[in-house]
Formats: sequence, C-alpha cells, structure tokens
Amino acid sequence: MRYKPHPLSPEEYPEGKIYTAFGPITVDSSEPWEHLRNGSTVYTWNSTLGLEASLLFNHKVVTLDPDCHYAWVHVCTKIEKRMYIAFLNDVAVFDER
Repeated sequence: MRYKPHPLSPEEYPEGKIYTAFGPITVDSSEPWEHLRNGSTVYTWNSTLGLEASLLFNHKVVTLDPDCHYAWVHVCTKIEKRMYIAFLNDVAVFDER
C-alpha cells in the first residue's frame, strides 16, 4: 500500500514509511500517473487524484470524505463519465498567454 502526500503538505517521512498496526505503508512522492496506469484502487479523502483515477483510468475509487462533492462520479457508467469529461472540457478556462 502506498500513501501519496499532497504536494503542498509539510509532512516529512525521512524513512519513506509509515508504520501502522496493519503493516508499513510506503510514502510515495512520485508522479501519480505511473500508479494509475497499473490499475490500483485509489483511497482518497477528497482529492482530484481520485477524480482523475475514476474519469480517466476507470479505477475503483473509495472516497473517505462523506461530503466529497464529486463522489457521485465513481458510480457513473462509462458513457456518463465521458459526458462529464466533455462538460469539464467545455467549461474549462485556458490561459493562452
């Protein structure tokens, strides 16, 4: 199991591990795409990583925050997910500088 801290988090894990009653958890600060390609189940509190895993990679995502505003996406069909991606692309704001 891997734990991916938020990029702006001040957390420090000099050994690269968190020791729990269930065994050690590896702290991973790498880019998320490598792990998402491998078909992992993503457990997230309320993170865009979970949204990306669900929409782009169709992974199983467990959202731990009961008030997560996008948790409904995880139970959508593939067609509904594609429609949501199209919606996000339509409303996205790009800076063309």
